[in-house]
Amino acid sequence: MIVLKEREYSMKIKILQALIRRLRTNHPSLPIIKKDLGMAMAGFKGEESIDYYLSILPEMEHDITIFHDLRLPCNNKFFQLDTLLISPTFYLILEVKNMIGTLQFDPAFQQLIQIINEDGNEKRISHRDPIQQVNIQLSQFKSWLKHAKLPILPCECLVIMANSNSEIRALSHPNIVQKFVSRNTALSDRIAAYITEYGIGEWDTKEFKKLKKFILKNNEPSLFTDLLNKYGIKRNDILNGVLCKFCDVLSMRRRRGCWVCEKCNSKSSVAHLEAMQDYKLLICSTISNNSLREFLGIKCESTALRLLTSANFAYIGSTRNRRYIL
Repeated sequence: MIVLKEREYSMKIKILQALIRRLRTNHPSLPIIKKDLGMAMAGFKGEESIDYYLSILPEMEHDITIFHDLRLPCNNKFFQLDTLLISPTFYLILEVKNMIGTLQFDPAFQQLIQIINEDGNEKRISHRDPIQQVNIQLSQFKSWLKHAKLPILPCECLVIMANSNSEIRALSHPNIVQKFVSRNTALSDRIAAYITEYGIGEWDTKEFKKLKKFILKNNEPSLFTDLLNKYGIKRNDILNGVLCKFCDVLSMRRRRGCWVCEKCNSKSSVAHLEAMQDYKLLICSTISNNSLREFLGIKCESTALRLLTSANFAYIGSTRNRRYIL
């Protein structure tokens, strides 16, 4: 088994984390941002839970290659895949859900009913049917393969339930639920069954390189502007400054070649690097000397230049209008 694209925090999670660091505490969008971050982190932990079960696949399946967290173009839009497995004989798409309570799948009405008991009170929540969701992803992936003239192999998809304490039920079409829904603990067995059905096979080296290169080249993370527009965030909502990791506030000032927190007096030589990443996530992927000084709260142009050059950022433009690529 080879992992070509490692699992990491999605762009959405990184942007939400940066927004929480950079918005005033009474910003009206902050509660929903925190809620959305909690849901995104739960999803990420669910996705992480399948990594162990992928790692214990038998040795004969070493030709399986894994891509995590893909966002690919299709018909002038994008579709996302939690995890894509490719082998010489089949493709497998995994949609991971990390949900608590009793989960009632209802394919007849394209819904998932989640039942949670909170302090003795039963709460019912209706969700979009993940079986339908993963099958739409499968259809989009097939179209993408066809458009790109890539190898067309049998395609399978599964909804993986990551929470071992949840109870899975079928309100309708139990055969469909059984076919498309699996616990993470059964994942290696389900993959082994696909290998038995389709065989192992060997990649044509040229064909595999083309497929791998095309997947990685076409993967496009979400744009920060999409999320900022969703929450109604404007540039003047984003606070300038350098964060103290001990105080968790933007309280660091540049003093004699390092950053010093005005609250706890802790010091850092690299605190500006995280601030630059926040700028990249929330404002722009390039920055000028003047914009850096404004964002970090420093006055000296030569100090800003040293910070930019020491980070080895590439740059574009002449000396006067130079912008550094973060």
